[in-house]
Amino acid sequence: MNTTGSSLFAARDQARQWDEVVKSGWPLALERSTWAIVVALITLLYQAVAVRLFRPYTMAVFWLYQEGNRAWDADQFRVAMANTSGPISAIFCKPAYRTLLRSGNAKRKHERMLSLLWLIGAFILSIGPFFIPVFQSKTIPTVQGAPASSHDCTLLPEFNNDTTGGRRYDKFLAVDMLRTADISGYNYSGTTAVSVGLKNRKDRIAFSSSCPEWAPVCDQSNPMNIDIEYWLKKSELRIGNPNTSENLEFGVLNSCYLLERRAKLLTTDGDGRQEYGFLYGDSKHQNYSYVTSTWTPEERFGYGYTLLSLSNTGDERDIWKPNATLDHNGDRTILFYHIGTIFNKGQSKDPLFRTEDTPYGEDTYGPVRPIIPVMCNTTYALCLNQHCASINGSDALLNLTIEYEKRGENTTMAFLFLMWSNVIIPPLSFMTGSSESILAGRTLSDETTQLAPWEISGHSELVRLALAGRAMLVTSAERAASGWRKYTTGVPAEPGETLEAVLQQCRWTLVQDATRITTSGRSILIISVVGGLLLLLTFTGPVLRLLCWKPLFIFTIRWRLRTAAHLHRTTIERGDERRFWPGSVEQEWPDGSGFVDRIGLVTSDVGLHAVYRDDAQSVFSERRGDEMNLTDVRS
Repeated sequence: MNTTGSSLFAARDQARQWDEVVKSGWPLALERSTWAIVVALITLLYQAVAVRLFRPYTMAVFWLYQEGNRAWDADQFRVAMANTSGPISAIFCKPAYRTLLRSGNAKRKHERMLSLLWLIGAFILSIGPFFIPVFQSKTIPTVQGAPASSHDCTLLPEFNNDTTGGRRYDKFLAVDMLRTADISGYNYSGTTAVSVGLKNRKDRIAFSSSCPEWAPVCDQSNPMNIDIEYWLKKSELRIGNPNTSENLEFGVLNSCYLLERRAKLLTTDGDGRQEYGFLYGDSKHQNYSYVTSTWTPEERFGYGYTLLSLSNTGDERDIWKPNATLDHNGDRTILFYHIGTIFNKGQSKDPLFRTEDTPYGEDTYGPVRPIIPVMCNTTYALCLNQHCASINGSDALLNLTIEYEKRGENTTMAFLFLMWSNVIIPPLSFMTGSSESILAGRTLSDETTQLAPWEISGHSELVRLALAGRAMLVTSAERAASGWRKYTTGVPAEPGETLEAVLQQCRWTLVQDATRITTSGRSILIISVVGGLLLLLTFTGPVLRLLCWKPLFIFTIRWRLRTAAHLHRTTIERGDERRFWPGSVEQEWPDGSGFVDRIGLVTSDVGLHAVYRDDAQSVFSERRGDEMNLTDVRS
């Protein structure tokens, strides 16, 4: 898990590489063992190319070598070049180093430069293939996981329905996301985005000890106000981007404050016990005031949360309508912290978990109030190519999604549709629906005593819930693609009708899979084709001889004369015809005609021989029976 909170990718480069895979148009999912075989085959291909390219490279350097210099060491270097078959052998060629290190005149400098060029090329062709896997890792984008299948693509179920699957989903997903936030290493007590661990440029956390101007129902005697704003890029949700010009960002702003307590006496039992409730809104279906929760002062509900939430819609689906004190833009969530049984070892001045001044026992203090209501307002924002728009709730987000669909902007629409399906119920509300304890402090002992009151604070509780909601959005694309069956074991999913744009987005979504990697099939094809073409080019000698016969004939004479047999002649014969090489003409000479100054055949008492002499000339031989007819051909 990335402790910076930027994404679920192992590194930010992974998001960029996944974008590259999607843009290539051909995502290719492979088993890790298969990928290792592919890398090995490509490496072998380019190693073969390097070995095959060494011969024509050597011939090119040989072509640049001055023919007039026939000194012993120069000719020995020519012979070494002509008889070295591979780049590794060239690295250990003594004549090359002798020529390189020998001092001399300008002619020697030319020879040294050519020997250095030859050795550098041999070194590159010898060592280069061993770095081909590194080159592939930089050239071929590769990420862990596999693209989602549109057959598995399903939107999230209705969270709070009465089905067993819905309840399991609500419970397990929230616990999973809270655990995800915990292992990310966030500093919940931080009062800025950087101190918490958020590093996106627009992330913001602001903590204040005063009431916000827009919240008249804020508790003026015990104010606490905190804004938690986090942003997600489309790539951070493991959704690839096929359009290089599109840059989608989705922001969530949670603004929370302590509510003014509006207690109402409901009933008095026969034994005198009184029941109270909090009054913050009205019922939409009955003509009486709506009480959010009821209890007696003597009751202790343990520790944890209860909640009431709604979007800012005026639709009849809502079960309650907030009164004017809560009537502002955004999706509203009221959190009720039940802390009646939590006693602190020491005093706490925190606005949310404030303790009494008088201890119950030795250094043990109880809470001032057993139940603390907190109001949170959630709004959203969308930035597309640096143009940003505020969205005042999930209903407004749905309307914006429909608007993009009508425009035909399916890529943006599918992304917003996925976001909307995850914020129908505000993320804070969704998380607290399954929370069973005050977890941000993480120092509870014996379920009753907080041992370190300075480590638990109201704002850290809210930060933790917000970051758990962020984790839910980060993983939402993968869950939408792979389904939610892992949270509802044994309960079949009901995918329902899914838009084509959403299905396409599923195919751009990377699903975590430790056994598979996804790469760009197009990149592999290009690298393989280029390697294959290079290998074919090393077999074009016959074609080149057909097209450029005369120049290649002259060069072939020079090349073939630089053999071990020629070295023997130049060092031993020294013009003594009795010591000429005993080989026949057919063994030494190519078919063809042309003239090369001082290189060719000479006639002696014992036959024709290939040597360097002023009267040497090339000839064309034609066999007629057992007789050899030789005709001089000068150009």
